[in-house]
Amino acid sequence: MIDCGSNTIYVVGGHYRDTENGSWSSNRMMVLDTETQTWECGEENYGLEAVVG
Repeated sequence: MIDCGSNTIYVVGGHYRDTENGSWSSNRMMVLDTETQTWECGEENYGLEAVVG
């Protein structure tokens, strides 16, 4: 999701690879400030789903 007014990109969920336990789903939200090119971790998301189309 992109917020054009604040130059922010939100990346919600996804998968990451845990070499000891296999692949896991992520309940994190990452936030990119496009002006400073820095990432921050958002709050954990529980039970949220989204559809884009």
